[in-house]
Amino acid sequence: MTNLFEKSGKNHSKPLCLIGMMGVGKTTIGRSLAAHFSCDFFDSDQEIIRTTGQSISEIFAQHGEEKFRTYEYETFQKLSGHDFCVIASGGGAVTHPQTAELLFQHTLPIWLQASPATLLTRIGNVSTRPLLKDADNPAAVLKKKLAEREPLYQQAPLHIQTDNKSVTEIVADISTELDQYLLK
Repeated sequence: MTNLFEKSGKNHSKPLCLIGMMGVGKTTIGRSLAAHFSCDFFDSDQEIIRTTGQSISEIFAQHGEEKFRTYEYETFQKLSGHDFCVIASGGGAVTHPQTAELLFQHTLPIWLQASPATLLTRIGNVSTRPLLKDADNPAAVLKKKLAEREPLYQQAPLHIQTDNKSVTEIVADISTELDQYLLK
């Protein structure tokens, strides 16, 4: 493994933060990426569950999306202060202005992209996804959410296409893109 951070001669102690739509694979890819770089991995949703003692679905059902976004912000306040690690964000983290500010200023965001069809295939059972579980047409909801969030995701300096790729291929793509980005 090439140490990109020494090779670039730059100080890159910021966390890498994977952003993108639900189902794109932020958690799965994040774990593999952290193993690749031999660093810690954090999933913001899992941190919220650990802190609150409630599932994401329970938080949405009992308190609504706004309260969930507050928990997400508080979680990012903690996570963004870490030295180099990998963070998997929630798909809508970029929609909360304070969370987005933390994410874009204190981490190196990497946008993982996939088509709505790929997202829906990867999600599988939509009943565990609060924004999709009651939708008559989950694919249409994903397409609409992606259109709303895309301008925010595009602010990430790195964009990685994940359609029809294995986790190993995606981690290799991220590593290559990071190498190019850090050597600029």
